[in-house]
Amino acid sequence: MYSKVDLIENKKMGEIIKANQIKVRKENIRKYKAAQRQERFQIILLGLLFVATVVIIGLIENMSF
Repeated sequence: MYSKVDLIENKKMGEIIKANQIKVRKENIRKYKAAQRQERFQIILLGLLFVATVVIIGLIENMSF
């Protein structure tokens, strides 16, 4: 049989565990969103690099030496 003190401690521990689970869930969501932003940024940079390369190659081809 649990005493009243034990039950109160169990309730507090349950609240702490729930709060920690919420913190972890929020942190995981934040990390996921940051990773998605990083991926999008890398894709945009890769596209811009490709376009810049094509433009530079075009300029070099049109130059007369």
